[in-house]
Amino acid sequence: MRGVRHIALVSLLLTACQASHGDSLGPDEFRARFAASWCERALRCGAAGLRWERWCEPSAGDLLGAAAFMVYDEELARRCLEGIEEDASCAPDGPEACARAFHGAVPEGSPCTFDRECAWGTYCNDGIVPIVFSSLDATCTGVCEPWRGVGEECGDEAALGCGWYLRCGTTPGDPVRRCHEPAAEGEPCGAGCGPNLTCDQQRDVCYPILEATGRPCDPEGIPAVCPGQTHSCSTEGVCQPRPSPTAGPGEACAPGQCPSSFACVDGVCLALPRLGDACDEARVCTSGQCVDGRCWAPGPGEPCVDGWCRGWCDEAGLCRAPLAEGEASEGHWQCAWPTLGGGCVAGRCIPEIGRCE
Repeated sequence: MRGVRHIALVSLLLTACQASHGDSLGPDEFRARFAASWCERALRCGAAGLRWERWCEPSAGDLLGAAAFMVYDEELARRCLEGIEEDASCAPDGPEACARAFHGAVPEGSPCTFDRECAWGTYCNDGIVPIVFSSLDATCTGVCEPWRGVGEECGDEAALGCGWYLRCGTTPGDPVRRCHEPAAEGEPCGAGCGPNLTCDQQRDVCYPILEATGRPCDPEGIPAVCPGQTHSCSTEGVCQPRPSPTAGPGEACAPGQCPSSFACVDGVCLALPRLGDACDEARVCTSGQCVDGRCWAPGPGEPCVDGWCRGWCDEAGLCRAPLAEGEASEGHWQCAWPTLGGGCVAGRCIPEIGRCE
């Protein structure tokens, strides 16, 4: 469950539109409302100045981290939206219901592959970290076990196992990684700072994010003083907000004012083209190459371009079609489902990783 919790933790600088209990709230609608809420509350909680301010909403729903083997709970989704609207603390973990709206269903003591498939209150011990794997030699390698409590060892990055809101890390005088409550303002950073705080790594102290502007820092210094998402260290040696786009999609602009994945074309912010879309020198393709005014990429049977195509590239540089279920594979990139829903297990493509019988 760690993957769901920790993705949700980052996302829950949010607010929400209150859902009407008279209408159905499907997973897609919940994801959209969640995204709008995140952006709105992020601004109220000091995120104005973030470079992603203009495009956070299109990507925010992905922070819920739903996968093929997870279960959607409409009642918890409603409680998530309502709870965030009522919560003015800007706490990063937010209402518990938000982390549980998409949840695992594998009970304690049962085989598992990922944390995210285990029931709430448990994690997959000896499971897989889905962000880093490229191919699995085996699946169902772990067992869903209860979260670990304050002071208990939390192992390595592959099996943190700490309970809701707890952080895994070391503290001064104790090199062993343990589960800890987040540090308060003025305390050593330890395993992580609490709500609305960031770590001054040079001084090892937690301080309010909203007090970052003007804080002394060393522009050449490592570790960092400024919160990296919102601020940078100026040449004058103080933390300053990172620049934000000043024009949104479809708005009037000058060069350099549009958000990521957009370009200022004829004075208007336009989305950068994808495969098949019209392109030119001003509108650079987000994938593929601009050929005869269209974004193009080689398909199966054609030579790859810069190691990329609409499929996967073999050692000879030829594009191959994605492999179907049951076909022999060397890695997830060759399969038709290169996501958490499926991939390469024990040398063959399967449509869904994480179902343990």
